[in-house]
Amino acid sequence: MEDVVSLTVGQPDFVTPWHIREAAIDSLEQGKTYYTSNSGTAELRHEISRYLARRFDLHYDANDEILVTVGGSEAIDLAIRACVDDGDEVIVPCRALSATDLSLPWRAALRFFSKQRKRTASR
Repeated sequence: MEDVVSLTVGQPDFVTPWHIREAAIDSLEQGKTYYTSNSGTAELRHEISRYLARRFDLHYDANDEILVTVGGSEAIDLAIRACVDDGDEVIVPCRALSATDLSLPWRAALRFFSKQRKRTASR
């Protein structure tokens, strides 16, 4: 279909721009082939902090207030972990996090409702 934005997990509907591919090639040639910190490199966090200040006049400490994740599912998981306490109930109306399949070992008691469960319960 034309004019439809693909929301497939991890699959953009465009070719990665050359300057990004070139930066990846440069990193490989410099031997930067190792995992970084789970919070992102200090250089990236500081650049994000500078960008937010410059573009939106928002000021965050790059060391304590900025976190880089590998994707949306990880970011959602971390946000939920930061906002809920033991025993809290989190209701997710549908299965939406395919990468995590909603089975992450969250520290809160989680209750999930989905169309599938509703159909199963009504039988």
